[in-house]
Amino acid sequence: MKKNKLSDYQWIFVQNKAKLIEFAARNGFKLTDGEAFRTEDQQWLYMNGYTIEKGKLIDGKKRSTTNKSNHLNRLAQDFNVFVNDELTYEPDKIRLLGSYWKKLHVLNRWGGDWMRLSDAGHFEMNL
Repeated sequence: MKKNKLSDYQWIFVQNKAKLIEFAARNGFKLTDGEAFRTEDQQWLYMNGYTIEKGKLIDGKKRSTTNKSNHLNRLAQDFNVFVNDELTYEPDKIRLLGSYWKKLHVLNRWGGDWMRLSDAGHFEMNL
């Protein structure tokens, strides 16, 4: 049996993102891009509660609980989700999108399901 390469999964992920965007539009949601790819340096900053603004390192809240984000492999997408032209990250308001996403592929996960850190705008393929 042929073992899938990372690029094979990335191709499936991109196709699934397109399906999600179309599904969202048909169901009254508007999605705009948030973050997709992250470098290891950016992930380290998020994990340790830092960000960079105007060239200066700013100490803030942790934005990630792991150094192994699927953003590093281009297998995660954060969307800004609008319902009735209002930006929302409330899981209950966009659960329809999370349910649809998980049905597209057995490896797909939705950030709105995470109890410890809800990240409802986050859609990923978890290898």
